[in-house]
Amino acid sequence: MSEASDEGVAWRRLDPRVIGVTGTVCTLLIFVAAVVMWWRDAPWWLHASVPLPMAYVVGYEMFRWTKTYYRLTPERLELRTGILLRSHRAIPRHRVRSVDVSANPVHRIFRIATVKGGTGHRVGSADNAVLTLDALSRQDAETLREDLVRRAAVEAERDTVARLQWKWLRYAPLSVWSVVLGLGAVGATYETLDTIGADPDTTVVPQLSGWLSQADPLPVLTLTSTGP
Repeated sequence: MSEASDEGVAWRRLDPRVIGVTGTVCTLLIFVAAVVMWWRDAPWWLHASVPLPMAYVVGYEMFRWTKTYYRLTPERLELRTGILLRSHRAIPRHRVRSVDVSANPVHRIFRIATVKGGTGHRVGSADNAVLTLDALSRQDAETLREDLVRRAAVEAERDTVARLQWKWLRYAPLSVWSVVLGLGAVGATYETLDTIGADPDTTVVPQLSGWLSQADPLPVLTLTSTGP
C-alpha cells in the first residue's frame, strides 16, 4: 500500500478516561500522604504542599493526552506523542508477532485497556520492538487487537513453506527407510534371540515360515502395503 493511502487514514486520540485514571491514583496518594502526616503530626504547610505535585501530574497527563495520536493504516501501526520532544513511532503490520491487551484494577474501573504490539525483536534493537497505546476503551482495544492478529495470521500463512499432510503417512511403507528399519529390527531380534540361547535358526525361523505358509495372504498383504 502506498504512502498516499496511509495519508487517507485519520489520526485518533487515546481514550480521555486515562486522565481520570491518573487523577484517581493521585487522589489515593494524597489520601495516604495525609493520613501518614496526620499520624506523624506534621505541620500544616507540609499538608498543604502535597496536592501541588499531584496537580502537576494530572495537568501533565491532560496535556500529554492532547498531544498523543495513533492510527492503524493498511501497512503500519503509528504513534505520535511527546510534549517538548515529539516522537513518531511506527511498526509495520506484517512484522507484528504479538498483541497484548492488559488492564490494571484502576483501568478496569474506567473500562479502558492498554494495547502493546510487539514485533518479536529484542527491546533496544534497531527495530521498534514494542509500541504501547495507553490507553484505549475496552472495545477499541479489542477491535485493534483483532485487526492486528488477523493481519499477522495472514502474513504467517503467506510465509508458510510447507505443511505436513498426515495422509502422506500411508505411503511410508513404500519408502526405502521402511525396508532399512525393518531389516534392522529383524537383525536386532535375531541377535537378541541368539544371545539368550533361543537358537533362531532351528526354532524361530522354521516356526515363522510355517505360520506364514498357513496364513491367509490377503490380511498379510494389506498390512504390509498400508502400514500403521
